[in-house]
Amino acid sequence: MVHLRVAQQQSLEAEARQRFLQGLALARAGDCRGALAELERSFALMARPNTLFNMAQCQEQLFRYDLAVRDYTRYLEIAPPEAEDRATVEAQLRALRNLLGTIHVTLSPALPEGQHAEVWLADRIVGEAPGDVLVPGGEHAIEIRATGFL
Repeated sequence: MVHLRVAQQQSLEAEARQRFLQGLALARAGDCRGALAELERSFALMARPNTLFNMAQCQEQLFRYDLAVRDYTRYLEIAPPEAEDRATVEAQLRALRNLLGTIHVTLSPALPEGQHAEVWLADRIVGEAPGDVLVPGGEHAIEIRATGFL
């Protein structure tokens, strides 16, 4: 049984590594959307700081600064204190936060206790309401979605 678990773990690590390398290759070729798909799958298999770092870099290339902030923040949460990229990530976070605005979303009427609404920016969820969401500069259409509401 132990050998089976070790073999499964090695298989997961190999797939995570393969997807990470494919993600890097796609990013270098300028396909950040494709790179993100591979990097996100790699991270789901093996949560490694360097994967988050590269995901954040791709988000920046796509001008998704709020998602870059999310990924850099997650990087700082799981990277060891002595990680060589830590200072770079902290500086990048400060710079990116200057490119974002905060929108405070309230709901009227309020949702039932414990229920939240999703805040959408274009084709993706950027947060929950009520609450604060970070959005990149520019004009945006923001949509609030909640079960049972039109």
